[in-house]
Amino acid sequence: MARHTVKGWQNWQIIALSEGWANYREWVMCRDRLGYDSFSRKAYEWNLGKRPRDYKLGFPVFYSTMFDELQLNGYSFSNMESALASYSFAEYRDNLINKQPYLSSFITEIVNRYESHNF
Repeated sequence: MARHTVKGWQNWQIIALSEGWANYREWVMCRDRLGYDSFSRKAYEWNLGKRPRDYKLGFPVFYSTMFDELQLNGYSFSNMESALASYSFAEYRDNLINKQPYLSSFITEIVNRYESHNF
């Protein structure tokens, strides 16, 4: 496994945030526009209503679940995306809070939990 594909490498947080976001947006767009599940690589089963947390995802795709949790609890796609101009989870958390401060305790709990996740 390449060093840049594991948690703990010097730039793992940048990879986790950017790849997590890319995989999350791909999953949402494929599901909503094509009826395709990009995680299972087959037609999306609408009757099951699966979310990213329902799949076994490795690093860095696992972090797509963080974005899904944020979105499900009222955080906007555009604010999540613009907050990505960051190098760490702490910086991302602060950027999110600056954009939607009324969700600060929720944001802190979610982002900290994902930052500390061990594979």
